[in-house]
Amino acid sequence: MSHSTICVLLFVGFGLVAQPHASAQTTDTDAYAKIRLEKKAETKRQLILAFEKNFPKSDHLAEACIEMSRILVSQSNFQSAVDYAQKAVGAVAKMKSGAENSGTTDAGWQLWLSTVETSARDNLNWTKQMMAWQVQQLRQRR
Repeated sequence: MSHSTICVLLFVGFGLVAQPHASAQTTDTDAYAKIRLEKKAETKRQLILAFEKNFPKSDHLAEACIEMSRILVSQSNFQSAVDYAQKAVGAVAKMKSGAENSGTTDAGWQLWLSTVETSARDNLNWTKQMMAWQVQQLRQRR
């Protein structure tokens, strides 16, 4: 590797590190990755609550809310699961609105957002179905 190549790499690398937005994005992404890797439901729930508090405008907020709704369903907390599923749909709507207002045209990002939107809607429908199932089970026991 030549001396000029090393200088260019250092300059470019320093430029990426020096940008505060880039490091904040990394922190947000790292926090979400930790959520995804966690296996214990209660620990994951705590990580999501912290994520929601620390990164309220994160692009991963909708996905974190979907994860939380699934945990809550597994704990038979259906109303809270529906609430988090609705938060996920709302977070996607905010991202879409922000993208439209800023004129974002990145096709990859638009495709990802569309996928998250479909996932959030499907998850909301599923959590509502689970809550309806719970109500039905309770009625049958009477």
